[in-house]
Amino acid sequence: MAFKNAFKNLIAHFGTVWAVLLYITVFSAIIIGLSLPFILPIANAFADAGVFTGISEAFSVLMSDGGWNGFWDCLYGVYDNVVSVFQNNSRVASLTMLFLIFIVSVAFRFFFGLYEIPLATVIDGRMSCNAKYGLGGKFFSTLPVSVIYSIAKMPISPVFHYLSGKGSG
Repeated sequence: MAFKNAFKNLIAHFGTVWAVLLYITVFSAIIIGLSLPFILPIANAFADAGVFTGISEAFSVLMSDGGWNGFWDCLYGVYDNVVSVFQNNSRVASLTMLFLIFIVSVAFRFFFGLYEIPLATVIDGRMSCNAKYGLGGKFFSTLPVSVIYSIAKMPISPVFHYLSGKGSG
């Protein structure tokens, strides 16, 4: 019975799902745009070292008569090329660390924490009193609170992820 009601609510309010998907698409594009200054030099260094051609050769060996052994041999060569790029080029290594710290840890968690309060408000309005709030309007009206929430959540959530992974394993 609970599944039937949850499915009925999902279908009845599917516009909210589309709004969340649009939000995720837009902010994913923003995060990709922020990450380009970090990723392009890394990609150029990998291209110069032959990493991408090694990957394509590995798949062509797999599809031809080389089989899985030839595939894994080619991928090991790609791994050696990647390690040599990081060992020989300290700028690429530092850009990779900055990318991981800034984009993945900070920007990703911040931007994807902004939609939680507006989404909860819209869902609460729909479920409790059948009010039809727009996600865009609620996003901008609760933006100051969402920013504070997202900033406060950023340092706490990795700790909870670490503790929950350690406790279950």
